[in-house]
Amino acid sequence: MKYYSATNNAFYDSEINTVLPEDKVEIADEMWRAMLIGQSSGQVIAADKDGMPSLTDRVLTDDELTAQNVAKKTELRAEADRVIAPLQDAADLDIATESESESLKLWKQYRVALNRIDANATDKIDWPVVPA
Repeated sequence: MKYYSATNNAFYDSEINTVLPEDKVEIADEMWRAMLIGQSSGQVIAADKDGMPSLTDRVLTDDELTAQNVAKKTELRAEADRVIAPLQDAADLDIATESESESLKLWKQYRVALNRIDANATDKIDWPVVPA
């Protein structure tokens, strides 16, 4: 039999564990599997109001949010730089088509908007839209 302890936020199996906590509640194998699958997908197991295990979304720390934002900004900036380089070459050589010139302008505006993003912010960031 499988059990869950809200106090310890842990699972126990009577076939393996010889000592079981007092607040244990019996859970079905299906629930135990669902909890482990959810946890492996990034969710967090926590006790609900009845002491049963439930899955919740993980709340990122400010440092984790900042790290994600910095990584995303770096990735988006690298993509913008990659697209801008050949367009800028064509413009510098005075051989850019009208379409290339317009695209260059849009990508440069996008890159400026990216540079203005404060990636250290922990609030939701309104990322600029990538040019088509």
